[in-house]
Amino acid sequence: MRESTLWLAFMISAILLIGFGAYHILYFGSAMLSIPPGQTYHEKISYELVHERAKSLFFTVMYVVFLAVALYHATYGIRSSILEFTSGSRKGRVAVLVLAAIAILTFIYGCYAVIVTHLMAVGG
Repeated sequence: MRESTLWLAFMISAILLIGFGAYHILYFGSAMLSIPPGQTYHEKISYELVHERAKSLFFTVMYVVFLAVALYHATYGIRSSILEFTSGSRKGRVAVLVLAAIAILTFIYGCYAVIVTHLMAVGG
């Protein structure tokens, strides 16, 4: 893939991360503002509420997409730094391959955790 395409995807991922962050702050921030008198923060993030969110296909898909976007953004940023410091040497290319492998394994593990949690919540 051309470097300009990778860079454009990096910028798009930054915008998406801002969107995910804003949604998180609005969703969970409004939940914290709507705590009824006598209820604590810990009751608001209770197992039951987390379990309800885990049942939601929307949140399951959102978590997987967020994981993909965050991993791409971080991996591209670290890759760029590695290539800049190593000037494209063999060690730099090997480091980038190791970084890519770590990112792929992290994505697989993260997807597994999110999907299994969703399936357990819906009783599947």
